[in-house]
Amino acid sequence: MKTSRFTYSQIMAILYNQGMQTILNQSPKSHPTLLVAGILYLLMLILSSFKSLESTFIWALDDKGLHFLFYFLFTGMVYFGYSGVHWFKRFAVVLIIVSFLAAFDEGLQYLTNRDPSLDDWLADLAGVYISLFLLIGAQLVLKIGQALHSRQK
Repeated sequence: MKTSRFTYSQIMAILYNQGMQTILNQSPKSHPTLLVAGILYLLMLILSSFKSLESTFIWALDDKGLHFLFYFLFTGMVYFGYSGVHWFKRFAVVLIIVSFLAAFDEGLQYLTNRDPSLDDWLADLAGVYISLFLLIGAQLVLKIGQALHSRQK
């Protein structure tokens, strides 16, 4: 019996392709939040490629705090851009896409004379996960509140 084994890169490619198909099925015109999130991500990539600007941006937060904050907010924007999609599919797609973009951001630093860091990527992922869990938790609380309110009438 022959079993098929996928390498890590093949699995990531499959997940990336699934996520990209979902993105392409969403229209930025109907979801302007996705367009704004995309512009902010590109702006972050451009600005973060200059090592000289690093000290300018890290005045209020440390480097890890800045990573966390950006991906916390970025995840929320992408999540709201996928309104109308079932919550689990929305969670999975946003998690995969934003995690991939965070890894891409760190990997791109090899090309810009900056040091990619696993710690930075973990701070990015912490922002992604906490943002998603807070958003889903808030939606759950709202649904429960609506159900209780409709029962009282």
